[in-house]
Amino acid sequence: MFYMSIERDLAVAQIPKAGLSTIMQWLGRDFPVVPNDEARRVSRRVAFIRHPIERLKSCYSFMYWQKDYGHPHKCGAPVDSWEAFVDHILTHGNIHWSPQSLIVEDVPNIYRRFENLAECYEEFRPGLLPHNNRASRLPTNDYRKGDLLAFYADDLTLWGNC
Repeated sequence: MFYMSIERDLAVAQIPKAGLSTIMQWLGRDFPVVPNDEARRVSRRVAFIRHPIERLKSCYSFMYWQKDYGHPHKCGAPVDSWEAFVDHILTHGNIHWSPQSLIVEDVPNIYRRFENLAECYEEFRPGLLPHNNRASRLPTNDYRKGDLLAFYADDLTLWGNC
């Protein structure tokens, strides 16, 4: 899915845990959500790719804090430990931790690093960039790091080429 404006000739990918609420607020109401194929109608199709392991750590913390506040995420991922969470994500699909390359498919023709969003957003649309959902991070470790790097190999390539 993409936020798209034909008038502005711009579509921006919807990638969970990669600044999605910030991007949504920055773009505003004149960027409705459209399927990937429809986003091809504009010439500037942007994806802000987040480092996949940092994205996963953010997902873990987000789901932990949701559960802690009495609103467990409906995906059922265990958040009692980083190790249990990693084991779960490597065997169960969910949009929050699916590889970004699968979410955006081959639609984007412009890739930028999520980590540089504040520096490059005006390239696509002027305005103030809000910063939503800043949260503290839970401790993690290198548990199954090799498996995670393999799982996110395409994302690491995209991110490295931004």
